[in-house]
Amino acid sequence: MKKINTKIELNYEDKKRLLEYEIRMFRQTCEEFCGFSSKSQFEKNLLIESLAIHSRVLIDFFYGEKKKGGLYMNDLHAQDFMPDGVEWKKERSSQPQLFVDIKDKADKQLAHLSAWRAEFQRNGQNGWSANKILLEMEKVIQKFDRIFDIQNS
Repeated sequence: MKKINTKIELNYEDKKRLLEYEIRMFRQTCEEFCGFSSKSQFEKNLLIESLAIHSRVLIDFFYGEKKKGGLYMNDLHAQDFMPDGVEWKKERSSQPQLFVDIKDKADKQLAHLSAWRAEFQRNGQNGWSANKILLEMEKVIQKFDRIFDIQNS
């Protein structure tokens, strides 16, 4: 296995396949939220974690900045898919506050064993609004799709 800080080159098909997977998993997770109340606590937790992680990945993809070296140099971003002369940053809308909040919440609830988990619960902020997130994310996906023409699978 390569060291995590080794630059990896991917071809177009590999990049596209990775992105399609993230979009598909995000959409399927949102669909599963329709019957949320009838699910077991374990299933609810799986859905919440899946929504958080796939939302976070897509937010980083659409709004994150490419890093030249270190641990994150192999992260894919929307700009990696743009045709020559097209700057995604100029084409996209500004990042919605909802996405800022979601990414922060996902960072605290998933990536770290943090006291923030208890704080979110105490303040009634431990829920995730799949419909709001889906509607906002679809706007960005559609904008990206108009430029890049990814197949929505």
